[in-house]
Amino acid sequence: MKRLFTIGVISLFASLVLFTGCEKNVAPTLTLEADVVTVEFGETVNLTATATDDDDDALTYTWSAASGTFDAIDAATAVWTAGDVAEVVTITCVVSDGEEEVTDTVDITVEEPIVEFDVLTEYLEADYDWDGNDTLDTGGYVNNLGSWIKGAGFINPDFDYTAYTVFDLRSAGDFAIMAIDGAINVTMGTMFDEAEIAPLPILVTCYSGQSASFAHMLLRLKGYEAYVMKFGMSSFDETLDKWTYNCSNDYAADFVFDASPALPTFDFPVLDTGFETAEEILDARIDAAITAWSAGMLITATDLYADLTLYNIMNYWGDDYTHYGHIDGAYQLIPATLTVGGNLSAFDPTGDNIFYCYTGQTAAASIAYLAVLGYDVKSIKFGANAMIWDEMSGHKWSKPYED
Repeated sequence: MKRLFTIGVISLFASLVLFTGCEKNVAPTLTLEADVVTVEFGETVNLTATATDDDDDALTYTWSAASGTFDAIDAATAVWTAGDVAEVVTITCVVSDGEEEVTDTVDITVEEPIVEFDVLTEYLEADYDWDGNDTLDTGGYVNNLGSWIKGAGFINPDFDYTAYTVFDLRSAGDFAIMAIDGAINVTMGTMFDEAEIAPLPILVTCYSGQSASFAHMLLRLKGYEAYVMKFGMSSFDETLDKWTYNCSNDYAADFVFDASPALPTFDFPVLDTGFETAEEILDARIDAAITAWSAGMLITATDLYADLTLYNIMNYWGDDYTHYGHIDGAYQLIPATLTVGGNLSAFDPTGDNIFYCYTGQTAAASIAYLAVLGYDVKSIKFGANAMIWDEMSGHKWSKPYED
């Protein structure tokens, strides 16, 4: 009996020793955090794994994801770069203390990047009844100008200015000397505030009609009913004539009559306003276009002809491309084709584009649109009138004030 008792005590002691000498391992804890949970293609996410272990065991970290790549892994932190597929990616971190593992995950939404140019052109090219005939027009306003330009002054002495809210872009000094009765002196920066309260359709005028053409396009893109006074205030009074002495035939001998080569093809501009909606992008790009116009988007024929090879030149005519001829090296850009699916790709997004027409007014309106889209483009002051005035039978300043 004594022997059995002794054996029992020894067994109990051994069990106690075994129990106290082999404490149960405590699994670590883990929390996984990401600095952002929505990214675009190629953007990065900074990941932090916060782990603790009551046993103070050394911890190892393992990172994984079905797509994308990990960079700068430093145990508890990692940088993950999104791939080029729109998806939700689950990022997993596994922490081990050598005996047990814990896992945490975070879901990252990968979105296709917003291409601002696409957003803006889709908005501006949307079908709309621009001429009010109950028929939707395609390609946006720039390709459906219609009766955008109004003959007044000597062209139409009976023109009714009172049917319009007249915006005059000339300097305050010149405006004070002579202006259309009831006109409002504006700048391109202030004209939108005035347009907001204009009670009538807007008629924009300036010195020659080119600035007005540019401005009216910006107003149209913002949804205002705007028109242009043909030849600007030059048609209003002889003392305001800016056209007569700028009409020239100096380059008639330099025009050529060959057929147009195939249009070049370039990538579209990359816009980076930081906005996502078409309306916000448009506002930012209109501001940029106004700044560009102030910096100079007109070029004289003299400056252009100093070296034609520097430019990507577009002639915006139909049959007159070969009838009147064209600047040597100029491409024929068929009117009303300024769309993504049309001929926008003919313009070089890096700059040095020239766009010309008969008087420069259609060109000025068109380059306003192109500037909004991100192109660096100029038009020729007074258009073909400054180069081949004598050769032209129409679309020209008639020199009405000469004896």
